[in-house]
Amino acid sequence: MMMKVVLTLHNTISLINICFVVLSIVCFCLKTHPYLRIPDIDIGSLNVTHPGTVYVGKTATRPHPSFFYVELVCNMWFSGEFLLRMLFCPKVGPFLKTPVNIIDFIATISFYIDWALDSALSGANRDSVEFFSIIRILRLFKLTQHSVGLKILIQTFKASAQVN
Repeated sequence: MMMKVVLTLHNTISLINICFVVLSIVCFCLKTHPYLRIPDIDIGSLNVTHPGTVYVGKTATRPHPSFFYVELVCNMWFSGEFLLRMLFCPKVGPFLKTPVNIIDFIATISFYIDWALDSALSGANRDSVEFFSIIRILRLFKLTQHSVGLKILIQTFKASAQVN
């Protein structure tokens, strides 16, 4: 009876985790779409002799703020899940050395680095730190835990790389 409850809980948490991974990746893709970005507008005076003359220029674009909140919730889940797995693992050393956990840690910490740099920088400098977002795509590999088909695909890539 107890094993059935644990298995059900495990499957439920796995399903929630998959949903957060997919949501995070979809959010990453959508925030790059031009129609879902907000322009940063630069307003200034064109000519000091005519104070009423102003120019308006688009300096850069940034993702809609709603994407940040979706990513924040996703990364709060990933952080909590990672910390709980680390807390309840038998030995922390081997846990931290597994490829899936390394990817999970790097993908999660990249969100917080991106957030800190985005808060510190503005305008065109913001684009230079968006590469941290790309690291979070590595979470796709986390889905291999839940899908035999994805595991086979990864093994196929490994075998193909060894042949070449």
